[in-house]
Amino acid sequence: MPVKKPDYTFDVKVFKELLSEDEKFLKETARQTVGKRGDRYNDTRSIVLNVHFGLEQLMNRIIAFSCSLGVAELGRDGRFKELVGAFSGMDYFKKLSITRALSVFSKESISILTIVNNVRRAFAHNYKEGHSDYKYKGTSIFNKETISKLLEDRRKIFREGSNLIIGYTKRSK
Repeated sequence: MPVKKPDYTFDVKVFKELLSEDEKFLKETARQTVGKRGDRYNDTRSIVLNVHFGLEQLMNRIIAFSCSLGVAELGRDGRFKELVGAFSGMDYFKKLSITRALSVFSKESISILTIVNNVRRAFAHNYKEGHSDYKYKGTSIFNKETISKLLEDRRKIFREGSNLIIGYTKRSK
């Protein structure tokens, strides 16, 4: 009896929904004007946390997707140790899962994810607005242009990750 290939149409539908959710998020965030409501710190902090949450959600979907395909090692290309080193505070299994998810992305996406995580950590641990860690790619995160750059990079990662998975499912049918 021939082995039937799994049907991944559900996964494609989920990723298309994720892209449409992403568009809604970006439109809502674009409407928020950093500093207009008088609390620049908390407005910016909420945008950074939302961006980080969205990227984490995408990573979790990719982890789940790679597990459903039974992919043993996505990090075989030598980037494994380089990536695992970036998550020093986590246990081995969490590092392994995140590394597998990240290894489907380009180096540019990985560096963006790392920078966003650093900014998020700065917000979690520092409570003074002028702290030097509140930077994204060398520019103060409280700058409106920097927020726009952050949101554009988020869109890039979402498109790259989602299109990669959608493309993979179409090829595997």
